[in-house]
Formats: sequence, C-alpha cells, structure tokens
Amino acid sequence: MIYLKAKRLTLFSLMIIAPVVILILGVLIHNTASVQIVAAYAPLAAILIMSFTYIGWLWNAGAYLSRDANGNSKLFQRLFFAILISAFLVTPVSKVMLKDHLPVIPDALNLLNFAGLLFCIYKIGKGLRDREDDKEHTRASRLADFFGIWFLPIGIWFIQPRVKKVLGIDCTNHDSNSQ
Repeated sequence: MIYLKAKRLTLFSLMIIAPVVILILGVLIHNTASVQIVAAYAPLAAILIMSFTYIGWLWNAGAYLSRDANGNSKLFQRLFFAILISAFLVTPVSKVMLKDHLPVIPDALNLLNFAGLLFCIYKIGKGLRDREDDKEHTRASRLADFFGIWFLPIGIWFIQPRVKKVLGIDCTNHDSNSQ
C-alpha cells in the first residue's frame, strides 16, 4: 500500500523525473570522464526505477481496488503474477529457444501479455468506479480512467487522489501542497 499512500508528485518523480535525471547524469559522466560502465548501466537503472514504480503501483491498486464482495482479489493476483512471469521469463526464453523453429510463439506470448495487462488495468478502473458511489459514470469517464491508468505518469495526477479518497487515506496530510 506504500504506492497508494504516496503523493502524486513522488510517484511522478519516480516514474519520469528520476529516470531522466539518471540518463542525463549518465551521459554527462560518460562524456566528461569517458567511463563506459556508466553508459551501459544508466539506462538499465532508469528502466528499473520506472518499471518497479509502475508495476508496484499497478499491483497495489489492483490488490486493494479489485476485491470482490468477499474481499478476495485472487483473480487479479494470479493474472498479474502470470503476466510478470510470462513477460520476464517465458517470453525471453522462448525468443531464444524458438527463434528458428517457431518464431511466431514469442509474438503470440507478447500479445497475450499485453492483453493481460489491459485486463488488469480494466479491473483496477472497474474497482475504482465500483467503490465510488457519489458519481455517475459515463462511457467517457470509464475510458478516461482506463487511459489514465495505462499512461500512469500523466494519469497519476487525476487517479491518485481518487484512489486515496476511495481507500480512505487521508489526502490532507499527503497531498496538501500539490492540490
């Protein structure tokens, strides 16, 4: 729940500002000191920071917002873990092992991973809408929620305060200067 309690500026900084600063510093260090290792690992560090923040926020939001009436979110958890395992283990291994014999299988796995990610985003948006009782939801607002979660670095400014409100997290202490 650490990602859901964070300020939206903190999440935006972890997803956009920190990776950009790391890349700029990596280029500057590489150009001034000719250190090759910085040029190799700065993009990796930037991608890891951005990925862990985005995946962590999706996991936390899905675990807390996609619960059914019994408080169970096992479908989301199993699907999310299956997507992570498939995206980071199965697909790269299949690209190496099946590149000569069946090159279409890694592409099909990529499509399945993408479809699973979109379904997880849909479940988070649906869970957010289901918990908000005070608002009439139109098709346009559902679409805005979906794209706001999908493009989270931009959508965080609109989605995070609503998530905090729905989960009962005190927004006055956490987001008072960024409202």
